[in-house]
Amino acid sequence: GAGKSTLLYTLVGFLEPYSGDVILTLKNQPAQSVTKHPEIIKTFVGFSPQIPAIYPKLTVKENIQHFAALYGLRDVEITERASTVMTFVNLQEDKDTPAQNLSASQQKKLDIACTIIHQPTLLILDEPAADLDPIAAEEIWKLITQIHKSGTTTVIATHLFEDVEKYCTRIAILR
Repeated sequence: GAGKSTLLYTLVGFLEPYSGDVILTLKNQPAQSVTKHPEIIKTFVGFSPQIPAIYPKLTVKENIQHFAALYGLRDVEITERASTVMTFVNLQEDKDTPAQNLSASQQKKLDIACTIIHQPTLLILDEPAADLDPIAAEEIWKLITQIHKSGTTTVIATHLFEDVEKYCTRIAILR
């Protein structure tokens, strides 16, 4: 109810602000409006919404390959990265399983895999462990920690203070 998801959707260009703008400033580049040019953020940001944005009838591998193509990856690069990402999120054995047949935590892992396939420098996650049992949530947080340790800046929106205190290095509160 504080507007966390709305803020994230606005930052990544999925929603237009009622007023104002989101300005992106990258090193050695002029400031650009995300509102006017939402495509600029696609190259270096991965965004995972609270509800996984995967295609239920596609397999794990097909979902990852589809998102890789959307990010502009091609042929051999798609095959190599898809294999690497499936192994990283521990879904290699389920590569031929339709997404709709996966557990909730496996679907979240698949969603994250699709989000990091293009190796973003910034990963934005909205409520990554919402609606998961404690063991599955712990697995997701371990995965997020691995991604962060690999050098990817990670921004997480959640209302679960225990998770924030346990896993985050910086905390901001939206009120």
